[in-house]
Amino acid sequence: MKRIFYSMIALAITAMTFTSCDDVPMPYNMPNFSETEEPVVVAPTGTGTKEDPFNISAANNYIANGGDANATVYVKGVISLINSIDTGQYGNATYYISDDGKTTTQLEVYRGFYKNGDKFTSEDQIHVGDEVVVAGKLVNFNGTYEFTTGSKIVYQNGTWYETTGGGSGIGTPMGEGTEASPYNVAGVIAKANTLSESDKLENIYATGIVSEIKSFDSGRGQISYYISDDGQKTTQFYVYGGLGKDGAKFTSQDDLKVGQKVIIVGTLLNYKGNTPEFQYGNKIVSIDGEGGSGSGTGTGVTPTVSGTTVTVTNPNVTAGSTTVTIDLNTQGFTNQQEVTSVTLSDGSTITFGKGEGTTTPKFYTATKGVRMYAKNTIDFACKSKIAKIVITCDSYSGTDYTGNPTQTVSFDGTKATYINEHTAATGGVQLRVQTITITYGE
Repeated sequence: MKRIFYSMIALAITAMTFTSCDDVPMPYNMPNFSETEEPVVVAPTGTGTKEDPFNISAANNYIANGGDANATVYVKGVISLINSIDTGQYGNATYYISDDGKTTTQLEVYRGFYKNGDKFTSEDQIHVGDEVVVAGKLVNFNGTYEFTTGSKIVYQNGTWYETTGGGSGIGTPMGEGTEASPYNVAGVIAKANTLSESDKLENIYATGIVSEIKSFDSGRGQISYYISDDGQKTTQFYVYGGLGKDGAKFTSQDDLKVGQKVIIVGTLLNYKGNTPEFQYGNKIVSIDGEGGSGSGTGTGVTPTVSGTTVTVTNPNVTAGSTTVTIDLNTQGFTNQQEVTSVTLSDGSTITFGKGEGTTTPKFYTATKGVRMYAKNTIDFACKSKIAKIVITCDSYSGTDYTGNPTQTVSFDGTKATYINEHTAATGGVQLRVQTITITYGE
């Protein structure tokens, strides 16, 4: 009797297995599911066009309300999880995007293609944290909301690959990259796209109109900003850590304005293999026009160090009484584990990144925290405006591992980016982070 009973159970399990689709992820990867985080409700925005793409909430509503499964729609989001990237015969990838980069409320991109429909040729062409716009067909596949096969990435980290009428979306490349014939923005992006992640080209000249100010680093006198051929944000080129005319330091974010036309010389690279940019330390050769008001509000400051405590204060935000603290030694990391992101008790997130360095951040039990190497980054995405960040660090054999003297933090409202900046991609002083305390503004 028992044998018959067990046989019936086995047949039932087998039947359930054959009626399931092996293309559907397991529950721990399904959109709108998390064992550790409550989904964050984001208001639906967008109309699904290239000019006004859906966010994830709006895309989910589109599917739930029976939107046309044969229509091409556009959805913007942040890559939150990558399941697979096929660089062989099929050249497609399965990944997820969300409104906040978290894995709680996601939309699956099933077997989608790379920029403008190209096949994937490298696993480094997309990364968790990339900002993208995906174009394709939205469907409800057996309860899973997804882009069905054949979608394409049309925007990634500041660069549009598609124009309204089709094509590459980066205009007509012009110039030779020399002082006498600088690249236009389309040209410098096209040139950067020929570079591998490790390649660099020095003394490259490019010209464009300042289209967006990202942040100002008062300690180093540098502004990070974008330029475009038409002054709009459709196709932009990133100028990271730029200096002023002839290499002079900026004294204020207002020293550079959206709408001004500039010629820049610097070191060209293709950051992470997908983001064309000038490396920090580039300089403006010429600048014309008064421009308009800047569109960015970022402020960069240099942290202060006292013993093993690193403190950085946002000069534009008055500190309130609300704080949140995380102890990295209590997060269950294993020794030498690479650390990507952690979630604080109030739902804010901290993301550790390799940046322009050569080594990824790792947890060490001896350190009781995460080791940040040269040019590694920490990105903060918090629930309220950040007024102050305090980091306690490790000390070993007489050395306080509090980071490099050139480290910098850029604030932008509820967000901040901490860079253990250094003159090279290796060496310097590690920032060995044990605890982080964030104080919010009033």
